[in-house]
Amino acid sequence: MSFFQPDARVAWGASSVRAQAPWHDGPVLDLAYALDGRTVCSAGRDGRVRVWDVAHGELRWEFERAARDLVVSPDGARAWAVSAQGAVWPLDLVRGEEHECIWAPRGRVRAGLHTERSVLSPDGRWLLPSCDEGHGGVSVVDVARGTAVTLVAPGAGELLPVGAFTRDARAVLLLGGVRMGHT
Repeated sequence: MSFFQPDARVAWGASSVRAQAPWHDGPVLDLAYALDGRTVCSAGRDGRVRVWDVAHGELRWEFERAARDLVVSPDGARAWAVSAQGAVWPLDLVRGEEHECIWAPRGRVRAGLHTERSVLSPDGRWLLPSCDEGHGGVSVVDVARGTAVTLVAPGAGELLPVGAFTRDARAVLLLGGVRMGHT
């Protein structure tokens, strides 16, 4: 069995090929690969996160977790599912266990404060969730401790909660004019 299975109705066109993947009942919202290339996680609109063995195309784990965004740790042992409301749920990809929510925005997430991608620091310690509640800064979650640090800078209310960590994970660059905060 191959991981990607085009259906009998494959339509070849100038710009795309349509293929049906048996991953979820409905659209796939996000995919996240482990760095070793052996594992891929998928989040579907059906309210499930699925973990796949890429080499064999087999389902390894399934979690009943609505997620809009996924990130996988550098060692491939953990993933974090981020809900549309910004809550962060750790998933153990070795044992197939879901843990309690480690962080959620303190208030309602304002419209326009959603982005498409959460970011994990290169060392796997810090997570910049793909949404924030607009409290005058941007929250960065310490995934080991389940705590958050709020990065505040002049004009922080203009920041979008999307960015990139520096290689040493000691700083994060945020969009909305470029500002820099330290972890």
